[in-house]
Amino acid sequence: MIASPFACSHPVGARRRPHRDESVHLRDDDGIIAEVRRLNGTTSSVLSDDALMRAVLPALRADYQAAETYRCAPGVTISSPATVLTGDSDPKTTLAEANAWADHTTNTCITHTYSGGHFFLTAHTTEINGLLKDHFQKQHPRFASSRVTGADVFGRAWP
Repeated sequence: MIASPFACSHPVGARRRPHRDESVHLRDDDGIIAEVRRLNGTTSSVLSDDALMRAVLPALRADYQAAETYRCAPGVTISSPATVLTGDSDPKTTLAEANAWADHTTNTCITHTYSGGHFFLTAHTTEINGLLKDHFQKQHPRFASSRVTGADVFGRAWP
C-alpha cells in the first residue's frame, strides 16, 4: 500500500486528502489491532502472534499518529500533477475524498480507482507498477528510455 501521500509529481493512494479527524493512534493495543483487522489486509495468523504484534505496534501506532495528526494549511497547493490511487471499497477513503486531492494541486489530478478495499494494491501490483512507470517517465522524460523497475521508483536513485 502507498502508506502516505507523495507530492511533486508523485502518486497518492489509500489516503484521504491531508487532514483526518481520527484517533486510532490513541487507542490501546487491542483497539489498534481491531482497526487493522477491520481493514482486512493482514492475516489473522499475524494478528494473533503476540510477539510479532508487540514488535510492530509502536511503528503501527506512529504511522496512525502521523496520518491522523498532520494538518495542511488551508489553500496550500503544489504545481505538479498528482495521480491518486484508491480502492472502490476502502473503508478509510471514499471516492469523493480521493478526488479531493485535486484541491491541492494547480496542475492536473487524475484518480485511478481499483477494485478492493484499503489494501487494493496487493491485487493490482502489475497494473499499478505499469501506471507508476508511465507516470514517472512522463514527468521525467529523460528517463523514458531507461529500464525502470519498482526498485528504481522506490528504492534507488535514477541511473
